[in-house]
Amino acid sequence: EYDFGYIFKDPVSTKEVPDYRKVVKKPMDLGTISSNLSKGAYTKRLPLRKSKECTPIDTIVLEVLKDIELVWHNCLLYNREGTSYYRMAKVMREKYYVMRRLNFDKELSPYISQQLGMFVDECKQSREENAKHKIKKSWIPFSKNEFKVSAIQRGVKKAVAVLDPRTNMVVKQYTSMQSAAQAAMLILNLGFSCEINPFSSGVLKANLHKSANDPSILIFGYRWLFMEDLRKGRFKVSEKRTTMIRKLCTASNAVMQDFETIEEAHEDWLEVKKYRVSLPPAVDGESLEFFKEKFLDGNEEIDGFSWHQITGAEVENESTSAVKMEVPEEDNKPVKCKIDDVKQSPSGTQDQEVFRAQKNTGTSNAIEDSSA
Repeated sequence: EYDFGYIFKDPVSTKEVPDYRKVVKKPMDLGTISSNLSKGAYTKRLPLRKSKECTPIDTIVLEVLKDIELVWHNCLLYNREGTSYYRMAKVMREKYYVMRRLNFDKELSPYISQQLGMFVDECKQSREENAKHKIKKSWIPFSKNEFKVSAIQRGVKKAVAVLDPRTNMVVKQYTSMQSAAQAAMLILNLGFSCEINPFSSGVLKANLHKSANDPSILIFGYRWLFMEDLRKGRFKVSEKRTTMIRKLCTASNAVMQDFETIEEAHEDWLEVKKYRVSLPPAVDGESLEFFKEKFLDGNEEIDGFSWHQITGAEVENESTSAVKMEVPEEDNKPVKCKIDDVKQSPSGTQDQEVFRAQKNTGTSNAIEDSSA
């Protein structure tokens, strides 16, 4: 649930990244670790004979911690240093280390600490060796498409920002409307679909003047706004997300997870129900209607978890803190934008410096900035 956790929750698709297994010999992701814990898979790694150095629980804890470390290592191994996925892995790894240090690092046995430290060092050495190989022969191709826009232009330059409508965070900046329009046209020419049809640089410029007051205007799935409007808070936030399903811990009333749709919450409920040893007759159904009646509209719970629908003002109050933001001053140097016609995949895949999008769909999937 932290920052970029969703990036590392699923295995990397070898269909999307055919050469991934040539580099990463032991793939790992957070979803697989969670599944292994639920299924008791780590107990199968216990040695047949009892060890004098450690207990069975030490072995299980060590294997779990090594797998988590492997998630970050694989991403850092496959991606170039400085790319967006490389930075995401470093951010998540630091958060993981903080959580470990605050909760149980001091309680780990000397055997676990020693073995885990050795594993981390081995991973680091492996990455250093690979870094030498990347310089001579990289398996991650550089951008095939690039353009340059001179910073010297007539009239007043108006910087443009690309805003993620889900998080209200700036993911890309352009020093002028001209450079933003050229980037948008290049993306369109590469085959990515746009919500506005027909689309042209003139259409982009016209929509830039209206987008601050109309959150529904999206281009490649993102809001394109004047930087000045962002700095002064002169823009409206989308109010589409007026309802959500919230999963709570009934003992502490802590928020465990939020779901944008009832279907997503229902899937989570089925997963919790699946690993419940025994169920009272009141929660013996599995349909979506049953979930709505007994849990969303009723007061039923499973294993100390409950699901509630929250609406309107509650959602709006929680999102207001994301509306204002600090945006760095734009760079006055000539702009060099790179765009790769490559589809990226979670947990460590090829990185493209400006846009990542699904072809032939209504919106693009993500926009990445090397300095975001």
